[in-house]
Amino acid sequence: AEAGGVKVMVDIIRRKAKDRLVAKWGCRALGNFAAPPHAEKLCQLGGVAVVLRTMKQHPLEFEVQRKGLNILKALAMSHEDAPTSIVEHGGVDILLAAIRASFTDAPNNDFEV
Repeated sequence: AEAGGVKVMVDIIRRKAKDRLVAKWGCRALGNFAAPPHAEKLCQLGGVAVVLRTMKQHPLEFEVQRKGLNILKALAMSHEDAPTSIVEHGGVDILLAAIRASFTDAPNNDFEV
């Protein structure tokens, strides 16, 4: 059942991520699936690309950037294909932009990844 939840969340975010609230809460929900045992399924379903695209669509939305960074960090640490997928989907530039923005845009400037 939980693997089905991963698919549902990826599909919702893939279709509706232009909406700021869907992006924010969707990234929050995906964060629950970014570690084992769900990380592999999230990667297989295109979760890396979905998270990166959502971050790119909402560069000024702090929560999307923070949650996206945390998801990608967790995936990179727990699934061997995730780092390659991050790079292949243009993640380096998106991640660098998120990190740079975090130092000036974070509430109280206390950004933590």
